[in-house]
Amino acid sequence: AVKAIEDLQKLSDVEAFLRDAGGLSRSEAVALVSRIKSLGRSDSGGGEERELVELVKRNITILTN
Repeated sequence: AVKAIEDLQKLSDVEAFLRDAGGLSRSEAVALVSRIKSLGRSDSGGGEERELVELVKRNITILTN
């Protein structure tokens, strides 16, 4: 299990974090990450997974502080 935002390396880590720390169901976490991926692709033209993970980490930090 992912214990800290800093440990997030892949989108599957983000899904696990959202389930464990955020209380989302598996389907909710997968749907949210899918939506973020689609937004990243439309904004960046390709959407690298690492960039998306960093974006999610920043947003989680903002939401939890």
